Amino acid sequence: MPEAKDDLKSLPTPEVEKRLSSSQDGLSQAEAEKRLTQYGPNEITEKITNPFLKFLTYFWGPIPWMIELAVILSGVVRHWPDFFIILLLLVSNAMVGFWEERQAVYFQPFDPVHKRTGATVEGGDGMQSFVAKGAPQVTLEISTNAGEVKPAVKKAVKEFAGRGFRSLGAARAEQEGKWRFVGVSVKMVTGDQAAIARETVRQLGMGTNILDASGLGDTKRHETVESAEAIEKADGFAQVFPKHKFHVVDVLHQRGHIVGMTGDGVNDAPALKKADCGIAVSGATDAARAAAAIVLSAYGLSVIVDATKESRKIFQRMNSYAIYRIAETLRGLFFMTLAILIYNFYPLTAVMIVMLALLNDGAILSVAYHNVHYKVKPETWNMRLVLGVIGVVSALGLFYLGERVFHVHRAHIQTLMYLKVAAAGHLTIFLTRTRSPFSSIRPTGSLWAAMLGTQALATLIAACGLFMMPLGRGWAAFVWGNALAWFMLNDRVKLLAYRIFDPTKPPLLDKKLVDLTPRIAARAYELHQQRVRGESQADQDWLEAEHEIRKREAR
Repeated sequence: MPEAKDDLKSLPTPEVEKRLSSSQDGLSQAEAEKRLTQYGPNEITEKITNPFLKFLTYFWGPIPWMIELAVILSGVVRHWPDFFIILLLLVSNAMVGFWEERQAVYFQPFDPVHKRTGATVEGGDGMQSFVAKGAPQVTLEISTNAGEVKPAVKKAVKEFAGRGFRSLGAARAEQEGKWRFVGVSVKMVTGDQAAIARETVRQLGMGTNILDASGLGDTKRHETVESAEAIEKADGFAQVFPKHKFHVVDVLHQRGHIVGMTGDGVNDAPALKKADCGIAVSGATDAARAAAAIVLSAYGLSVIVDATKESRKIFQRMNSYAIYRIAETLRGLFFMTLAILIYNFYPLTAVMIVMLALLNDGAILSVAYHNVHYKVKPETWNMRLVLGVIGVVSALGLFYLGERVFHVHRAHIQTLMYLKVAAAGHLTIFLTRTRSPFSSIRPTGSLWAAMLGTQALATLIAACGLFMMPLGRGWAAFVWGNALAWFMLNDRVKLLAYRIFDPTKPPLLDKKLVDLTPRIAARAYELHQQRVRGESQADQDWLEAEHEIRKREAR
């Protein structure tokens, strides 16, 4: 940490200019060229990734490592059918992922140099357009219609700034490089008289340019240029009939605008359907709901709050999925590696690994629908790997029991470990769903069905010996008992791990802060009473008392 004397924010302006070798007039041309040569331009260089190198990244990561290990093991033991099947799955998965990413539209994230973000959007008809948003002055610079809208933009930015709001500018281009500055113009459409409409928009802080809809045309009439411009510039429309709503949207479309509209009645349905984004408000008729693109299911903006809650639930599900994937990948990788190094034996065949991956993928889909509790405050990623470490210990422990205690045949051990990894892996899903005890949140029916279905299938495969040596009912029950015992222990370890590592909570071993003020005050009063009457040294008494109490507390 720099000291206060070295912090440029705390220094007077002349001292800052001296340290930066500058002045109030800025840098001279010679000094600017010197610094440009010395430090280079102030820009962020765009990195272009080689497509082939990008494709290779799909072979790097925990899941690809596990499949690649299965490929290598199949080759080592000369199981060539398994070798080529798993290799084909690995390459196919990489090709699909690479192709899907290549098909995504371009996105430029915000950076402090360009001060804007941009994206390429592909519509349902396959046509591409370009959109950008950022600082208003930056968006104006790239817009071809800046001369037309600049005064209005500056006025709007100033008004928003006066109310404490920060403004953003948006631009759109049908062809690359031909940007047009766009904004949102709110227009009121009402069946009330013009005088009532003007008073309403005045109270709402909107413009008061209200047109009487009796002068508007309908869908069978093409407006003149002057009339279309009047509709475009109007702040609202009064004494409107249903046909006028559709016509206003249609005219604005013809003028090149993207139109959004709200409504609730049957007569609003045609205009809601015509608009680019029709919004049916709470209590809307079935016709309006069917025609709208968005339906607000409750009065006011409470649905936005509900959407925020739902998004935090989605985050919880994503977090639990990620923890599960990492824990199971660690279990598989480290268990396989340690078993080979310690016992010189491959505990799972390549076919078993592929079957485990398929069963896990089938069950994990249900995580997208399981019950979670959303947090009141926004969360950040906080994933701990304790579950994966305990999983490795439990798998090696069962392997040791089968190998050294029960002296089971090694082909039998492979089936034993297959069922252990399948059972323990799916039980891990119940642990990752919550940071509380696993029983604190009831699983959904879909999660139960997925877990029971895949585990019943895995148990039958192991017990009956499909693609492996039969395990039998007794050993299958033993494996499940072992998995459930470790599951209960894992749940306790999980709670302890979150208590220790959670950054939102104080460390487990930290001493709780104790308010020593009452004890210090009592001791200071005792010292005051001991002094000769008339000698008032309250400050000295307090300091001496505080020193005594804190020294005693430190012991």
